Amino acid sequence: MSAMPRSRLGPRLTVVAALMAAAGTAGLAGATSVKAVSVTQLPLQAGELTGFHVTAPATLIPTAAGFASQLGTPAEAAKLRRAGFRQASSEQLAGPAKAVAFSFVMQFRDAAAARSEVRRVYRRDLGDKTAIPRAASVPGIPGALGLAQDFKKSSTDQSYVIFADGPYEYFSTILGAGAQKSPTMAKLIAAARAQYKRVHGQAAGARG
Repeated sequence: MSAMPRSRLGPRLTVVAALMAAAGTAGLAGATSVKAVSVTQLPLQAGELTGFHVTAPATLIPTAAGFASQLGTPAEAAKLRRAGFRQASSEQLAGPAKAVAFSFVMQFRDAAAARSEVRRVYRRDLGDKTAIPRAASVPGIPGALGLAQDFKKSSTDQSYVIFADGPYEYFSTILGAGAQKSPTMAKLIAAARAQYKRVHGQAAGARG
């Protein structure tokens, strides 16, 4: 999601506060291409994001309004509905030095809609004037994008990786002091690659 501030799921300080207050996390059970899996099984699993641990089972969010509200950006709901939002899951992880991570998985009407939403979120955050952005390449995941944001008027910074696989958008972020630095992005890229390897092609029949 978007993670993040302003009226999006990506980043902006109003959302950072909402995310810090939110909770949700889930372990991920193995799935096969012939078995339907729950969307709550798709976020990061224990061990995939080095130094972080999940704090509670992942939460199912069945509506765009509910998801946008959890992020603290109610205005985002209309954009999500137009993009073909179907459902989402949210997971929170705790890390070192009070850093917080979130893993969101959003299901859209089809693969094209999910890819389009990835690009929309990234372009929006890249143009965020409240932060100094730094793009990062994400090898090993087709179409994946990485972005670090050093917020100008806050000690809480952010890095995230976002990608689409089938009708699902995967968004993992770390928030905290210094979270925009290269070591944090490297952790997220490694986690996203592990997640992609696990979920690729297996979530076609995901249910709520």
